[in-house]
Amino acid sequence: MDVSKTLQVGWYNQSVTVNHRLADYGKPVSLALLIGNSRKIWAPFLAWLAHDRQRLELPNPLEAYVETAIGQAFDGFDAAYQIRFSHRPQPYHIAFQQMAEVAGLAWRSPAHLSIHPEYGCWMALRAVAVIDLPGPPGEPPGMEPLCEDCSSGCIPKSDRVVGKNHQVNPDHYDIAASWQDWLAIRDACPIGRGYRYSDDQIRYHYIRDRSFLKTLGNRVPD
Repeated sequence: MDVSKTLQVGWYNQSVTVNHRLADYGKPVSLALLIGNSRKIWAPFLAWLAHDRQRLELPNPLEAYVETAIGQAFDGFDAAYQIRFSHRPQPYHIAFQQMAEVAGLAWRSPAHLSIHPEYGCWMALRAVAVIDLPGPPGEPPGMEPLCEDCSSGCIPKSDRVVGKNHQVNPDHYDIAASWQDWLAIRDACPIGRGYRYSDDQIRYHYIRDRSFLKTLGNRVPD
């Protein structure tokens, strides 16, 4: 978990409707820690799988690893805290992309990708920890657009794949079935190309298939 940003809970809560707000221990200035990762998650994740290959049978091994790693980081923490994971929308949805933009971590592009100034779109927003401590002072930093013109890059590719998927099923986009098309949207962004995920990480990111992890074989370190 090598991507993070602190913010006041109130900064985020003021930017969303009541149904998407975070609990704040009765204090809008309470600390929130937004947690994510770059491509650096992949090697320790594979090592975690190799340590106990029964973990390959979990419904979603990467999400389980994220919960384990973040839980261990907070083990023994003195202040009261609550952790909300992006892959667990219950009991209500947290607008993680909105939070990242308000906090000054990542800009939300017209193609609905969160763009980090260094890593570009090659990062994932995993969790937010609300902690009963004061957050950073001042006003929310926000994010200025990071690209001067997306109209010739990600937007045409996004419009194309969204239109194609909408024709197949307007109510559900089967990303795994056309993951190369969705990948093309990310590849069109010029920011952070040096931090692009490995081919294996990219494929698992889109298809979320445990059987694919099993095919890595000796690429999973012992």
